[in-house]
Amino acid sequence: MKLKVNKHRITEGDVVEIKWDCRDLKAASGATVTIDNGFKKSSLPVEISGSKKFRLNRSEGDTVITVSAVADGMSFSKEQKVTVKPQKKRYDSYTTVGNRPITDFLKKIFGGLSLKIRGGWQLLPPNKRHAWIMLGILLICFVLSLFWPESAFYGLGLLTIYLIWTLL
Repeated sequence: MKLKVNKHRITEGDVVEIKWDCRDLKAASGATVTIDNGFKKSSLPVEISGSKKFRLNRSEGDTVITVSAVADGMSFSKEQKVTVKPQKKRYDSYTTVGNRPITDFLKKIFGGLSLKIRGGWQLLPPNKRHAWIMLGILLICFVLSLFWPESAFYGLGLLTIYLIWTLL
């Protein structure tokens, strides 16, 4: 029984090619390739000989690749270890490094708010979306008209254009 792995040290996400040959076992009718990364064990029935490529993701250090076959009622297996290193995190050159307590505090409070708003917006029926958009335009018009009285006229014109666009 032969088992060959083209790489023994890889980074998460890399592809490994496995070649096996169980033809020296006379009565073997098939084989099984098993990959155990420490989190999950996956098995795949394969032909007696051949090759296959696998993308190895996360691992607890060593991923064990095993080829096993049954011949004459006896079980035979061979294994190879592949060391999977975690992928390095990439940082942009302009990312601020250091302690930002105010930003971190605001992210804790409002972090998921935008996702909830977007999800809720998508669940609204189209007629309610249009009503909320018109309500927003009117609110902006009223606030601006406090400082600039002519903005009420322009805001109502904008609302009219939006309604015409919606109807067409």
